[in-house]
Amino acid sequence: INQCNKVFFHTKNSSEYFKKNYRRDSSTTLNLNFIENKSSYFPLSSDDFPQLKPINLPNKKIIVFNHRWNTSTGWKRFVEYTDKLGSEYLIWCTDPKAPNTYISKVLPFAEYGYLLQNSLCSVCFVDSYATWNLSVQDGLKFDKPVLCYKHPIMTEILGEDYPLFFTTKDEFLDLLLKIDDYDDFKWDIPNHDKIFEANLIKSMEEC
Repeated sequence: INQCNKVFFHTKNSSEYFKKNYRRDSSTTLNLNFIENKSSYFPLSSDDFPQLKPINLPNKKIIVFNHRWNTSTGWKRFVEYTDKLGSEYLIWCTDPKAPNTYISKVLPFAEYGYLLQNSLCSVCFVDSYATWNLSVQDGLKFDKPVLCYKHPIMTEILGEDYPLFFTTKDEFLDLLLKIDDYDDFKWDIPNHDKIFEANLIKSMEEC
C-alpha cells in the first residue's frame, strides 16, 4: 500500500479499520494521510439472480437471516431480539452452522432467490467489524423489506435515510409488527458496481 499508486477501500470507514492494525509496534509504519491522498473506493453490488427455482416452503411468516453465523454478523443480538417471536414466524438461516432451533440450510442461488421472494422479510444484525456487505442488498432485489441494525457501513450501502434501520430490540419488534405496511416496499440503492467502475477508470487515467 505504501508503494502503490492507488489503493482501493470499500468505503472511507474501511481505512479506519485498517488503521487499527497499527496500534502495536510493527516493521512497517502507517501514514494514513499519505494513503488517503491516493485512495479510491470500490463499493460492490450483490449479484443478480438467475431464473428462480421454486421450493416447498412452510405456511409461515418466514424471516431470513442470510449472513454468516459468527460474531461480526451480530448473531447474539439476533437471537436475543427474536427469542420471543410467536409460532406464526419461521426463521431461516442460510448458514448451516446456525442452531437447529432454526431452519439452517444452504440453498442453490436460484432457490435462495425464491426463498427471499416468498419471505416476510430478511434481517441484518451486523454490529461489529464490517467493511462491506452483499447479503443486505439481496432482499431489496425482490422489493422485500430488509430490517437492518444501523451500522456505519450499512448507511453507506443503503443510504442514511433508509427507513428500516433499528438500534434497539423495541425498534426491531415494532418494525416487524408493522411489516404489512411495507407490502409495496421498494428501495433503490446506488448502482455500486457502476460507481466502482467509474472510480477504477478515473484512477487509471490519473496514473
